[in-house]
Amino acid sequence: SIKVVVRVRPLLEREIEKSPECLVDIDTDKSIVLRPGGDLLKARKYREAQRFMFSKCLWSYDRRANVPYADQNTVFTEVGLEMLENTLNGYNSCVIAYGQTGSGKTYTMMGSDEEDGLIPMVCRQLFKRLNQQVDSKIQVKVSFIEIYQENVFDLLGRGNKLRVRENSERVAFIENLNEYNVSDSQETMRLLNKGLENRTTAETHLNKQSSRSHSILTVTVSQEKFDPATGSLVKLKSNLKLVDLAGSEKFVASDGLDKIRQQEGSRINKSLVTLGRVLTILSEKPNQKTVVPYRDSILTWLLKDNIGGNSKTSMIACVSPIDYDETLSTLRFATTTSKIENQVLINKE
Repeated sequence: SIKVVVRVRPLLEREIEKSPECLVDIDTDKSIVLRPGGDLLKARKYREAQRFMFSKCLWSYDRRANVPYADQNTVFTEVGLEMLENTLNGYNSCVIAYGQTGSGKTYTMMGSDEEDGLIPMVCRQLFKRLNQQVDSKIQVKVSFIEIYQENVFDLLGRGNKLRVRENSERVAFIENLNEYNVSDSQETMRLLNKGLENRTTAETHLNKQSSRSHSILTVTVSQEKFDPATGSLVKLKSNLKLVDLAGSEKFVASDGLDKIRQQEGSRINKSLVTLGRVLTILSEKPNQKTVVPYRDSILTWLLKDNIGGNSKTSMIACVSPIDYDETLSTLRFATTTSKIENQVLINKE
């Protein structure tokens, strides 16, 4: 099954002044409770608190005695370490950060100037582990794209619009995408930072630095080693996709802003609605005749293998502690995702 981890973010600076009520609680490390606020008119139809169960619930809202505080290292321990093991053992892996605008997805994945996020930690540890392997021939390649308004752009290239195509095995690939050979984590981080500078961000009512595109960093690891037991050369090839989705948002988040922001919001929501539709169909265990609309969106087309095929996938669902409607929507989305089972194979020759 797709592993789902929920993370509750702390209050933002502009929220602290209003002293809002915290609507979520974690009563066990796998259970999160969402309560309608006392003065919340929209939540009247949900009179009772709702409980959701996931693989792990991480509390980053505040430091309190009865709940362990989850920092960036905790996220790496719960999600990153497992993905590293999968990649090194020849499995395709994927981590997807999902949530509303301003829920902490980019901070969780990329980090800040003070603290590294999941992606820098994974890249550093990957090379640390690969360097410990003697008797192996290793090659690591990196590519970094963004999907902006349903178009693919190479964040490490010249910013040209790229085409998505399918190979003979019906696997989607991006034509003319730059892939770079990297030999250490410093080189990888330099490419990552270059790509982040090119990523499309803008201010909305919900977030000063809102990601207006979905980004996908792909790390492809090829290993060749001699297996004395069989007397043969074994090749393992795996790819690790680290996906930072643009935030889901209601139209009100871009209402009153210029038309470009509104258009971005509608395109973001279109791809996320398609993602939700695909995940719902997959969660119902479809048969071979069921048509899954992967190609209705560039995002789902490129993530086809990760959400419904050969990949060990985890989702980090980032939630706000004070926004009832959006948090409920995210938790329901995450519940659907947790019901999906992928058929995973080691990529071995």
